[in-house]
Amino acid sequence: MLMRKIADFVGSYKSQRDNKKLYFIDEKNVVDFNGKILFPVEDLDKREGELFDRTTQCFISSGSMFTESLWKGGVLTSPLDETAYHLLVISNLKNKQNRFMWDSHKQVLNKILAKSKLEFHYRNSKGREESIKDCIDFGFVVIASIWIKPWYPSGRGHLVVIKGYILDSQGKISAFILDDPFGNILTNYKETNGESIVIPIDDWKEMVNSPIDKPRQFGFIQLKKGN
Repeated sequence: MLMRKIADFVGSYKSQRDNKKLYFIDEKNVVDFNGKILFPVEDLDKREGELFDRTTQCFISSGSMFTESLWKGGVLTSPLDETAYHLLVISNLKNKQNRFMWDSHKQVLNKILAKSKLEFHYRNSKGREESIKDCIDFGFVVIASIWIKPWYPSGRGHLVVIKGYILDSQGKISAFILDDPFGNILTNYKETNGESIVIPIDDWKEMVNSPIDKPRQFGFIQLKKGN
């Protein structure tokens, strides 16, 4: 008999496919967050589609889902929507950091957790299925990077949320349950709804079997020392 376990605190599913780049409008132009002019403001209606970034914004949606788990668990007073999380990460980048680095997310998450008894950490995923299970048993979801190239050849690293697992009759992990903001990886992302995707453990192991110089990580919440 299979046993299905979902984290106690799970946020609502979010898709990265409707995320827009951060931009503002000056007197004449639509300008991105770095000050680059994108196009004249009079072209906004016909060129609005250029403001969407559907393929590189997984960290926004997954990060927002992760913080909503913290909110559901009473750790945060309010969740962070995708725009708020995006702004928080890029506004706190230090020298030589970028939004693809785990330390960029760690410093932001620990900043908002500063007054709580919890803290954010991350570790290499390969061979640590039981550790991921333990994190879910602690009550909160896990944010994880996976290597999607075998299923989506033009892709590489990708961020998802792990919200549960399935045990087989022997009590061993047979699958993880993911909220994937880009869709269902097992359909090569032809299916764009990635909510509650069941990933068999052999597929999971392939997803964390990335090149040695690009290790897959998982981020999780734990009690601070002394608590």
